[in-house]
Amino acid sequence: MLTLLIGLSGLTLVALPRLLTPAAVENPEVGKLVPEDIRAPRALDVVDEESSGWTRKQAQGQVRSVYDHDVQLGAQLEARVGEAFARMREADTDADARGELARVLDLTLDNDELTDLRAQSDSEDLEKRVVACLHVGMSGLVLPSRDVLSPDLGHGIVVRDIGRDSPHEENLDDLTRVADLAAARSQMANTLRG
Repeated sequence: MLTLLIGLSGLTLVALPRLLTPAAVENPEVGKLVPEDIRAPRALDVVDEESSGWTRKQAQGQVRSVYDHDVQLGAQLEARVGEAFARMREADTDADARGELARVLDLTLDNDELTDLRAQSDSEDLEKRVVACLHVGMSGLVLPSRDVLSPDLGHGIVVRDIGRDSPHEENLDDLTRVADLAAARSQMANTLRG
């Protein structure tokens, strides 16, 4: 008897909600009102493509471009200048000196410039001035052209120092701190002229 009561109570628990649910809710007609909320038998994911696309585009616009800054480049250039001056001093002819400058520094000088440079090549002062000029040009951030920063105006960039034992990144909002190559060369030439 106990088993029968347990079975009937279980059946009642399962059947009672169905008995109390109006037929309109169980089989609703399209366009007709129903007396209560209808719940889906399982969760449904509905993706709003338009809003998702807009949100994705907004998020992409907030991502900053990353520029690498080689912190060892100045020291490498300084070493190359020292090597170029040493090789120019050792060169027997202007042609040899011109070849060494082209090979070591990728520098091409006309005959008058080469003659002037070779006449002063024994001067450590000139070499020091050239190195000081490099320090001025390499002291800031330099890009071949500031035009590459156009997409980054308004939200800044990330500058990642490479060539260190522990990498360092800096958010840079003030893009006026970035010079183009022409401005860096002009600044170096002014330093060299003294």
